Amino acid sequence: MRFFSLKTTLAVLFIGSLNITTFANINAIDTSRIVAFDNDLKNQKSIDSSLVNFHNQLPNFQDKFSASLGNIALPQRNLFFDPKAIFGFRLMDNVYHLFEYNLSNQINYHAAKPLTDMGFGVGAKKESYFSFFHTQNFGKHFNFGSALRTSRTESFYLNQNPHYINFNVFASFSSPNRKYLITSNGIINRVYHKENGGIDTSTIFIKKNVLQNPEIVATNMSGAFVRKNSSSFSAKQYFNFNPTKKDTVEKDFYVEDYGQQHLYHQIEYAENWIRYTDTTLEDFHDQPKPIDKLGLREYLYHHKIENSFGYFQSIDSEKNNSFGIDVGAKHSYNYISQPDTNAKFNNIWAYANVDYTLKSKYKINAKYNQGIIGYNAGDLQLQAKIFITKNFFKQWFDIGLNVTNQLSQPTYIQEHYRSSHFNWENKFNKIDIKQYGFFMQGEKSNIQISYSQIKNFVYFDSTFAAKQYSKVNNLFQLNVNHPIKLNKLHINTLLLFQKNLSDTDVIRLPEYTISEQIYFEGWLFKRALFSQAGVELNYTPAYYGNGYLPLLNQFYNQDKFLVAGYPQLDVFFNFKIQQVRIFVKACNVNYGLYPTGIVYYQVPFHPMPPRMFRLGIIWRFWD
Repeated sequence: MRFFSLKTTLAVLFIGSLNITTFANINAIDTSRIVAFDNDLKNQKSIDSSLVNFHNQLPNFQDKFSASLGNIALPQRNLFFDPKAIFGFRLMDNVYHLFEYNLSNQINYHAAKPLTDMGFGVGAKKESYFSFFHTQNFGKHFNFGSALRTSRTESFYLNQNPHYINFNVFASFSSPNRKYLITSNGIINRVYHKENGGIDTSTIFIKKNVLQNPEIVATNMSGAFVRKNSSSFSAKQYFNFNPTKKDTVEKDFYVEDYGQQHLYHQIEYAENWIRYTDTTLEDFHDQPKPIDKLGLREYLYHHKIENSFGYFQSIDSEKNNSFGIDVGAKHSYNYISQPDTNAKFNNIWAYANVDYTLKSKYKINAKYNQGIIGYNAGDLQLQAKIFITKNFFKQWFDIGLNVTNQLSQPTYIQEHYRSSHFNWENKFNKIDIKQYGFFMQGEKSNIQISYSQIKNFVYFDSTFAAKQYSKVNNLFQLNVNHPIKLNKLHINTLLLFQKNLSDTDVIRLPEYTISEQIYFEGWLFKRALFSQAGVELNYTPAYYGNGYLPLLNQFYNQDKFLVAGYPQLDVFFNFKIQQVRIFVKACNVNYGLYPTGIVYYQVPFHPMPPRMFRLGIIWRFWD
């Protein structure tokens, strides 16, 4: 693919790609009759065509609550502790999850009209981005489509040059009588980047150079790189007992109803490998040197075949009461290969999900998931939610309580790891989490409060060894998302507050993270152009954030580098002209303006990019 260079003063970037994992309701019923449904048919959505957060809809950088090494396709660490994220079999913490397609974030479609989205973006240092999405029906019952996104850059700092590509082919078929439905996905992900080990902070001139000439700053590594490949294929079949004959419209999107009682079967084949190579004899931050002149060639390979069988039924009564149940079992065969060793094992899981609604107002949800046989035998997840639906300030809210009781196995490499430098066999206890919460979730605003007791937490310490903390961590969390609209002025606030109430810091989290958007929105040029213009501020206070170890491809606890608090300020302009959306964004506009010369880090030794511009466009075609 060709890259377009721009002068630094113009440096323009990036496109908001069509991230098919995220959808927002449009203002009117979609007359094109596009149905977007996820893998369990429960969440049908409309296609996003809004400008809300359009300048941030890039799977190439980071989400609001994560710490990044500073560029596309570079490792990310989630700063929000979520028990659900550490349940099930986990090979390792996936530090590239933002740059990959997977089954949980892919969508299938039913389209009366073909839909195509094309996106392109450019920015400084030959940063480029391209995305393509297409779906169409062939007849009434068969849909086929594909999605592609790719991005790369030369980077501001030496020895990064990240690049990623994601590709997905999807299809679905339903029989004319709707008694049978099958959906399928084929996914390929490729991530490549050099590992620079962070910048060399040994010189007294480093701060000045980082601020003024980042491209000449020396880095700790020059010959290391990482490749991560993953691919998967899945097919899910539904056998409906009582299919409906007519579809409905709910709120602002078209709904295709496949019935209230069905059996289903899903098969998935997946492989995932990551390879680390270092062709030099460099040393940094106590990481051991390569053992031979050819350099390190570490790898980790995981192969999985999985089958799931289940039964779903939903019963609605004339009194606005409903009951739904989803029960099933899942078997997976796993093969894992590391240098000089490999392992094979099976896992069998049982699961159930029950929903009950009384008078369309009072709701109860309960979930059960348990490892029965295999590597994850004894893992258990019990979740319960009880809530009521109420209208406050012209907005519907689900208000209620939730509780989670969870036992989960640590990641595989925390217990079993073989390489040229690190070798261990650990027998850890299961991570024990109990979480109690209150939530008030609306169509636009939401508040979540939780208190978690986390026992036997497993982490990598400052010597890069996996350790288990046997005592209890008591974690309080507050998550607030609240938009305010004053005529054409919009103020959107995202606040995450997390406080470890225990006398320990094995779970490294900033005390709070805040993201504030202030923008004006409205029509221009006799309603020919719809626009947004505003600023966005993101801030996390100083804390000893986790370091990153390239050899393990994981984050670890450290106490030597204080990640300073830094208010990052962006200025953005979003435009929509019929089916075309465009954004222009000036990133980190306050870079280098502080008298003390603060360098912006999210991860120790890995500075964030300096001031730059980005430009992106998505063009939608209906034909």
